[in-house]
Amino acid sequence: MAIINIEVKRATDKAHLPKFATKGSAGADLVATKIIKNGLFRVWYDCQISTAIPKGYVGLLFPRSSVSTKPLMLANSVGVVDADYRGTYQIRFNRTFLGIFNRKKYKIGEKIAQLLIVKLADVRYEDVKSLSDTERGEKGFGSTGK
Repeated sequence: MAIINIEVKRATDKAHLPKFATKGSAGADLVATKIIKNGLFRVWYDCQISTAIPKGYVGLLFPRSSVSTKPLMLANSVGVVDADYRGTYQIRFNRTFLGIFNRKKYKIGEKIAQLLIVKLADVRYEDVKSLSDTERGEKGFGSTGK
């Protein structure tokens, strides 16, 4: 497996480099260093790091499994960090219904998300009049069973 070097710029000495928890971890943990907004419906964090992801790769931000212990949901389900983005990593969570009443959240210094770096395929989209047939065809939501 090839090693990809990702340059990381810390905006403050309190910022943490992304870190893999174990040798088998797919995603590197990101740590909250600042709360930008702590509102009734949303909590917005800054990890205060920026990266230079190489061209041909993308960073994907996912919630950590620990989010299941808090009444929070990552606001955009999966964050996409393009190779040309140089801003800080900001993670927004929406409070679930219970979170409006139970304002439990991540604290500064806690791991709040995980970053996966994924190689992209060289894709081109082609306009065609028809597509090849498959067994599934146009069957959508729930069509493959329970």
